[in-house]
Amino acid sequence: MGVNTFNGRNGHKTPILEKEVIPDLETLEVVTAETSVTAEAPEIEKEVPPKRKRPTGLILAGLGVGAIAAGTFGYNYWQYASTHQETDNATVAGNIHQVSSRIPGTISEVLVNDNQLVQPGQLLVKLDPRDYQSKVQQAQAALENARGQAQAAQANIALSSQTTTGKTTQAQGDVSGAVAAISTAQAAVQEAQAGIPAAQAAVQEAQAGIPAAQAEVAQTNANLSKAQADYNRYNELYKTGAIPRQQLDTAKAAYDVATAQKNAAIQGVEQAKAKFASAKVGVAQAQSQLAQAQENVTNAKAKLAASKGGLQQATAGGQDTTVKRSQYEAAKAAIAQSEASLKDAQLQLSYANVTAPVLDG
Repeated sequence: MGVNTFNGRNGHKTPILEKEVIPDLETLEVVTAETSVTAEAPEIEKEVPPKRKRPTGLILAGLGVGAIAAGTFGYNYWQYASTHQETDNATVAGNIHQVSSRIPGTISEVLVNDNQLVQPGQLLVKLDPRDYQSKVQQAQAALENARGQAQAAQANIALSSQTTTGKTTQAQGDVSGAVAAISTAQAAVQEAQAGIPAAQAAVQEAQAGIPAAQAEVAQTNANLSKAQADYNRYNELYKTGAIPRQQLDTAKAAYDVATAQKNAAIQGVEQAKAKFASAKVGVAQAQSQLAQAQENVTNAKAKLAASKGGLQQATAGGQDTTVKRSQYEAAKAAIAQSEASLKDAQLQLSYANVTAPVLDG
């Protein structure tokens, strides 16, 4: 069937016959008749509804959303196209970077996927770091131990040096004192040795004085006997009146003098004996002083030997200071070695994180 339409732009009412397939002649006649009737019919004006105003904001918003969607799609497509190529016959040229761990270990975490774009230095794989953390702690402990030994050795150097200096000064003073004591003791020995002959001479002198004193006693005894005999005779004569009283008194005085002289002579003997005994004591004292002086010399020599031994010990203390200095140098070398071991352990620990070496497309 045909349908009549009108051109609304120019207002003309032009019948338009839609193309239709007519199967036979009878149908063609019927269609022709209907078309004629329609063309002759009076024109009927149809009311055209007013046009609605479309909102401009919604249109612009839609355009913006469409632009954003188109831009996003285009950017994603550009990213994909820049890294992906599709072809049935092509050759790919590129650099292969092998990534492997520098240390043996167990993988604890993989942080990237296959064919993922990574940046230089980006963490790819983590290894179990516990063994290497333990080695770092051991290296740190060894370093602290070496530092402690170095501090102790340095303190021992100062202490040993001060002690050695004090001991050396004291030992040198002891040696000087012992030498002076030996000189004093030797002088005392010489003095004691010189005193012995003098004491012995005094003994001989005292011993020689005893016979003289005894001879004086004998002489006074004889004088006393004569004076006593004279007195007795004069006393008899006086009693008879043959002599005066004066002669009797003179005889009596002579007798008293002789008695006094005898007593004095006896005292002289005693004094000589006492002097002899004293001289013998002086000899003994001189000999004792000599023995004491000789003992002092021996003691002074022994003290000198001990002082020399103390000086040698003080000198050995200086060698001990040298040994402690060597220990301090060894401790410093141990510190350097421990620091190197710690750095190596830290480096090994850093290898537990495997990173990308270059930008991988």
